[in-house]
Amino acid sequence: MAKQDKLDSIIRVVTPENIGFEYRLAGPFRRLPAFLIDFAIVIAINAALMCVISMTVTWVSEGLAVFTILVLWFAIFWFFGGMCETFLNGQTPGKWLLGLRTLTYEGQPISALQAIFRNLMRAADLLMPLLGLTVMMFNRRFQRLGDLVAGTIVVVEERHWLTGVAKLDDPRAIQLAAYLPPNYVVSRSLAKALATYVERRKFFSPPRRR
Repeated sequence: MAKQDKLDSIIRVVTPENIGFEYRLAGPFRRLPAFLIDFAIVIAINAALMCVISMTVTWVSEGLAVFTILVLWFAIFWFFGGMCETFLNGQTPGKWLLGLRTLTYEGQPISALQAIFRNLMRAADLLMPLLGLTVMMFNRRFQRLGDLVAGTIVVVEERHWLTGVAKLDDPRAIQLAAYLPPNYVVSRSLAKALATYVERRKFFSPPRRR
């Protein structure tokens, strides 16, 4: 279930565990620089491969070199974004640099099929940029055509929440510690989860904290 505040572009997602999270949606003008960064990387990769193939495969056959360049250009242009979002948890290099991430409507990580499909649909936005921009501007979740088809959204990650060790002066924490065995060892993953919760608990309502 998701409830969105249209004024500040906040969408609220409640997980099956009844835990609520709020995400700030990324608008078209925040997503554009990330796209330009990714596009520049794709061009750079294709240019580098073109130089390598021209200096190697051309000696064997010019036709084979041209065919290889076209195949690689097609594969990188169409699947670079999808593969990055599949293996980098919803991020491309451009999204990572600008603190953006692609998620599902439910706030969950996207699947490989969603990542590939939403990037393949980018052709519609590139061929009809005015239509793509119009769809995003008049969409409550700022979704482009690929997002609508794949069921995804792009959000801004609130990185400033994680600010190191949080100070906890609640006396109840000392009382709770008395119930733990003296030889109890907290695992690294549990310690990280607890530290993250302590830092973020001020953003949760009292019922969510309980």
